[in-house]
Amino acid sequence: MVKPVLIENLFFAYQKDYILKNISLSIEENDFVALIGPNGSGKTTLLSLLWAWLRPQEGLLLIEGQNIKSFKPKRLAQQIAQVSQDFRGDLAFTVWETVLLGRSPYQGLSNSLTDLDLLKAQEAISLTGIQHLKDRFLFTLSGGELKRVLIALALAQDTKILLLDEPTAHLDLHYEYEILLLLKKLQRERHIALIVTFHDLNLASLYADRVILLDKGQIVAVGKPEEVIRQDILEMVYGNGFTLLAHPLNGKPCVLPVFTLPS
Repeated sequence: MVKPVLIENLFFAYQKDYILKNISLSIEENDFVALIGPNGSGKTTLLSLLWAWLRPQEGLLLIEGQNIKSFKPKRLAQQIAQVSQDFRGDLAFTVWETVLLGRSPYQGLSNSLTDLDLLKAQEAISLTGIQHLKDRFLFTLSGGELKRVLIALALAQDTKILLLDEPTAHLDLHYEYEILLLLKKLQRERHIALIVTFHDLNLASLYADRVILLDKGQIVAVGKPEEVIRQDILEMVYGNGFTLLAHPLNGKPCVLPVFTLPS
């Protein structure tokens, strides 16, 4: 079976400085993969390569069995959708207009919307539970509402691969929970492969099926959360100052800081 994403021996550098070195990994269908690692470890750069914003100097990157270099931008956008951190929420677009942007990869020279475009946009709005926001302007939304709109925009692209860069950044606990439950729902119901960057190791542990730990541009460990989020592995990357406990409800590893206060 062709894997949605296959990367072999990938290297990427800005000028002479390698940001990613010898990356090899595969993403399975209906996979929820968390990319974790310190700032500067290469998480967002890897997403940018998958979205073809950047091109590797060496190695192979296949999307649905085809070299990413062979894809035209519109065709790639029919295979992979992205939710980035830098979407401007101050634009004078309504939610409905924003979600319809997800149908751009399927429009011809006339840029006219078809009945299918309208149906896919409405399905995305229903799946993300934002029907009540349909006529609101983006600049009137809360952070959590805007994240849902951006996920709906990505879903309107009707792809099987979804990239999300820190989807819970700057959200309170309630919206973190809502966004991650939504992603799990999409994984189950739409069989979408999710590739998500996290700074919060506990969220990665609780919601991802697999975790990829990056450090200094290289993969340190890959596996289930309990195989990667371990004291010995994390100390190699993050140093000490924390301890691990099992979650009381599901046994997943949880990272807790250990502070030594001056006496």
